[in-house]
Amino acid sequence: MVFMGSEKYPKENEFDSFIKKKGGSDNASTDCEVTTFYFEIQEKHLPKAMDMFSQFFVSPLMMKEAMQREREAIESEFAIASPSDSNRKDQLLSSLFPEGHPARTFTWGNLRSLKDDIDDDERLHKAAHAFRKRHYSAHRMTVAVQARMDLAALESYVVNTFGHIPTNKLPSDDFSQFAFKPDTVTPEFRSIYYVKPVGDTTEVHLTWCMRSLLSEYESKPHQYISYLLGHEGKGSLLSFLRKKVWALGIYTGNSESGIDYTSMYSLFSTQVVLTKEGLDHVDEVLEAIFSYINMLKKIGPSERIYDEIRGISELLDCMRADTVNIMILSNKHSTPINYDSKEKWFGTEYKKMEIPSKWLNRWLNVKPYSQFYLPEKNVYITTDFSLVQPDPAYLEAANELGIDLKNSSVKDIHKKVEGNNKNTKILSHGDLIATVNNFRLDQPNLIRKNRHMELWYKPDFKFRFPTALLYFYFISPLSLKSPREDVRMNILLMPYVSPRDKAALIHSITLDELKDFSNRLLSKLYCQILMQGNLAWHDAIRISENVLSTIKWNALTEDEFPDVKVHQLPLGERKIRVMSLNEASTNSIITNYYQGEATNAKDTATLEVLMLLMEEPVFDSLRTKEQLGYSVFSMMRYTFGVLGFSVTVNTQVDKFSVSYVDGRVEAFLKKFSRDMRRLTEKTLSATKHSLVQLKHTTDYELKEEVERNWREIVSREYMFHRLFLEADAIEKIKLADIKSWVDNHFPTGNKSKFRKLSVQIMGHKSNKDNATTPDLHKKHYELTYLDASDPIGDTIENNADFIRDINAFKVELPFINIPKIEFGQC
Repeated sequence: MVFMGSEKYPKENEFDSFIKKKGGSDNASTDCEVTTFYFEIQEKHLPKAMDMFSQFFVSPLMMKEAMQREREAIESEFAIASPSDSNRKDQLLSSLFPEGHPARTFTWGNLRSLKDDIDDDERLHKAAHAFRKRHYSAHRMTVAVQARMDLAALESYVVNTFGHIPTNKLPSDDFSQFAFKPDTVTPEFRSIYYVKPVGDTTEVHLTWCMRSLLSEYESKPHQYISYLLGHEGKGSLLSFLRKKVWALGIYTGNSESGIDYTSMYSLFSTQVVLTKEGLDHVDEVLEAIFSYINMLKKIGPSERIYDEIRGISELLDCMRADTVNIMILSNKHSTPINYDSKEKWFGTEYKKMEIPSKWLNRWLNVKPYSQFYLPEKNVYITTDFSLVQPDPAYLEAANELGIDLKNSSVKDIHKKVEGNNKNTKILSHGDLIATVNNFRLDQPNLIRKNRHMELWYKPDFKFRFPTALLYFYFISPLSLKSPREDVRMNILLMPYVSPRDKAALIHSITLDELKDFSNRLLSKLYCQILMQGNLAWHDAIRISENVLSTIKWNALTEDEFPDVKVHQLPLGERKIRVMSLNEASTNSIITNYYQGEATNAKDTATLEVLMLLMEEPVFDSLRTKEQLGYSVFSMMRYTFGVLGFSVTVNTQVDKFSVSYVDGRVEAFLKKFSRDMRRLTEKTLSATKHSLVQLKHTTDYELKEEVERNWREIVSREYMFHRLFLEADAIEKIKLADIKSWVDNHFPTGNKSKFRKLSVQIMGHKSNKDNATTPDLHKKHYELTYLDASDPIGDTIENNADFIRDINAFKVELPFINIPKIEFGQC
């Protein structure tokens, strides 16, 4: 609410619009006792942004009409969160605290809490303002500002903006009476709960309540216990459970947020993902957990692992069998569970049971298993943090190029290297001679290449930090990653294997087939490697040889490299409408995808400018004003070399039909098209400038640079200077380019290249009195196609636009010709 206009800047989306147009972002997050508001923006716009931002806390408008609209977004957010077993478990856990304890508060919001249970909106509106005046006081707020600017200047900006926030000098709410003590752990808490999950999951959760860890943020003693309980090596709890075929994974610790981490208490949890066999032996799984905990207590904290001894011992003492909360989530119980209770807010069904005394006695007295012991010392952890000196060959090359490695920016190096036409032979290693054409200091260089592998290497001249990142990627004709967006990608890509199809087949795979596949998978490979950072080139070669010597494989031929092709959608509009696979969810998701052509520098730059211009108004129109749903966004799409963009809205089926949302997206794009026809040179120039500045943003750490280089290598495009090329292309974009692209690809204008695919996943009508849970024992989920003729669908649409069989539809589609980019052409 405070983001929605102030007395000085009364326009509701003025701040958001300013931030987005200047290439920044803003958001807020609410925790149990703290709310954080934040933004980032280019430095030259920081003073104006700070002034606008601070006014939200000086004199926010918080209009009643805006509150009524925002309440709908909160309901949508809650509906999106409702199918999450994690959220449902947390709320159930909250309800087990003593009556009147703040932890019992409903930590979300929805129409029930903000409308149905409220007398009238005027009272709610006054309560919101009263809350702000009570708690949003300068003496209880912290401001952090970071920029590469003079400290005195930053200080003056803070004083001149945030210095106007009023102070009421009132103390914060006193929660001292709720500080952790033994009776915080109620009989309801220290019980077993069989919880009916929404997802296909089988898990057991153990949770202990203990003293607040908030003040121990520097030492974090809980991380010692988390590290050992979650260890996966020899002598570990998980190793024992896996050998018994009882568990697949273990997650343990304190999230340091939410209900886990408050000024009154803390929660420490251990979550074990069980097999069906593990579920049938859940009492023995729990006994093993307490055996491991008892071993930790018996051995005591190890200074070799962590030196915060006293705090660790106190936490271990809290991890008792008679104070633990246990939740078992599964739909695969051998004996059906009679869920006789329901949580108030999320409607989570559960059954509460006291922990059987025989289990409790076993856990309290169980001895450490002989299979358990602390992790052995890791001999691979380095103790040498010295910096590797740059290789003489690189220094020689740098001298030839006239580059000062310490004081040159990446952009300077880029320009100087571009002007150098020499072929520089830089490395030799035994019988290996690596010659790199157009040798560059600002990008990885190919120092080894053969039929089996390619090794890219770049020393760190910039960060000078004792860290190196090593990436290995094995390409196999038998492996292909499946994207998340099942329906859209199934239509666009060839080959494509649906996750639903894989889930159906996995049940029929035999052990012999798995062994045979693993042999075939590793029999033919091509390995791409990047080593960048604090290591010498000869060490990069040695490491790669050591790793690759453990695998013997045959080289891939060029036609055996996995090649993903992209179908070209037909001109005009196509829709695919399917029912959500989760029968308990009311959430509908509509993604309208608009396909462009094979990527090129000019179209990429044009679309990037358009997406920056669209980002704020699409949110303001469809989310803030029309309240179609909590999650609304547009984004540029780069689908295996094909450009496009999409608009996505997550709504609820009992609020809006998918056809209505589709229509509102189209209406927005038509209005946006008209706005683009009126786009001025001034606005375009400012937008281009913001984008170019983003392209030239300095990396904060080595990992950012390495991951960008790694994407280029894995994609086999090798455009390590892509950001500079894109920046150059953006600077050349004209008004005519923007208007032409919109005219050709949007649902207005000549539409000569308008290719739309509307993917509509429809939620199920809510039936709170007779809610159903999907059959999680199904081995295969079939898509239920809908069109305008279906009763649940809409009758105002043209059935010819609907896809009712993905395979039949795409078999006639041509492929888009995507030029291959070879190293040396970039």
